This record gives sequence, structure tokens and C-alpha cells, in this order.
Amino acid sequence: MLEEKFDLETLENVRKKLAEIQAWSTIQRKAAHELYDMIDGLCRVAHMYNMAIAQQIEDGYITTSNPQSYIQSKLSTPYAIYRWENSKRESLK
Repeated sequence: MLEEKFDLETLENVRKKLAEIQAWSTIQRKAAHELYDMIDGLCRVAHMYNMAIAQQIEDGYITTSNPQSYIQSKLSTPYAIYRWENSKRESLK
């Protein structure tokens, strides 16, 4: 059932990006607008996962038409911010 809406390769890719962002964000000490954008995007990603799983459990199928596409689109901004911030840090070394 879940494989109709998600493929394992994309799920693994999303998981890895979330882990990278989460690890990076926990060491940040500045109050920047970008950090709030990241948190918003990540909350939306987590919410969609939660909704899809809840739909599967409650209804026996996922009613959301394309949760994987939504997740990828909401992850793109936080991941772009992470990459940009990380590249700035790397260039200072």
C-alpha cells in the first residue's frame, strides 16, 4: 500500500537530508530568519509524513494525492539554506 505513494530511494534521500539539516541546526546559535524558514519547512515535511501514515492506519489507504511530491517541495528550501550556510562556513576555513 505505502509503496503506491512512496518509493524507498526517495524516502531514504529525504531521510538523509533531514538528518543533515537537523544535525546542523542544533549547533546554530544565531537568530536568523533563515532558521525559521528551515523549521517551517521541516515541520511541514514531518506533518505530511504524519498525515500519510495516519491516513494509512485509519483508512487503509492514503487519501492525499501526492505526498512525496509535497514533501520534496517543502524540503527544498530548508535544504538549500543548509547548503548555502554550510558552503559559507566551509569557505572560511
